[in-house]
Amino acid sequence: MRCALLIMTIAAMLLSGSPGCIRAEFTRQTYETIPLGGTASQVQTKLGKPTEQSGETWTYENEVPYYRAQIKFKEGNVVEKAWFVEKQGKPKQRDKRETY
Repeated sequence: MRCALLIMTIAAMLLSGSPGCIRAEFTRQTYETIPLGGTASQVQTKLGKPTEQSGETWTYENEVPYYRAQIKFKEGNVVEKAWFVEKQGKPKQRDKRETY
């Protein structure tokens, strides 16, 4: 009986996406945790799969509200990252850029 209860509890936690499960999410907060010098694996674990990959540049985009991040790698490590936001009535602009 206890074993069945334990199995049902674990299954419920997995299905509900409880805090015990780590899920990648592209937000400004998770973007800020990406260190210069970090690995591509660390970036993908924190931000998920990029919207676009071109060479050693990964781009992440969110449509509403619009924001975007570009992460550049050299030899598998982050060497530059930039955050872009859409200002009211203005084209998309770089908000913050860091380089290694």
